[in-house]
Amino acid sequence: MKVTPPPHTSSPSSGDRRSCPLWPRRQTCWKRLEEQVRKFALHEGEIMVVTGPVLPKEKSITIGNNKVTVPDRYYKVVYDLTPPQKMIGFIIPNNGSTRPLQDFAVTVDAVEKETGLNFFSLVPRQEQDRLESTITLDAWSW
Repeated sequence: MKVTPPPHTSSPSSGDRRSCPLWPRRQTCWKRLEEQVRKFALHEGEIMVVTGPVLPKEKSITIGNNKVTVPDRYYKVVYDLTPPQKMIGFIIPNNGSTRPLQDFAVTVDAVEKETGLNFFSLVPRQEQDRLESTITLDAWSW
């Protein structure tokens, strides 16, 4: 039986400037989100963060000899464990944006739908359903 490895993904970094000429614009939006999540952590006290690529349904943009797929979007999910618990998700485009981060805020359910992943599956089902299906922007420290 032949085993096919999972698709490769690439996240641009400062060393990827040749293959990703728009990196400075992309970095700005993601950098703002990273800084915001640090503020969440300081304000809330205890959070869990999950980050990754949102892979295209069909391989599109690739780089390098190994044809590494470059995602067109990335996600970040934040779970505030301090009472009252809450969750928020973000789906950020890989082409950069100057829009406010709140414009990219989505429910964790929306991130799960886009990625096919199930986050925080160890949280009791009823609580997981409640937390993952709603976001209240005002409840977070912007």
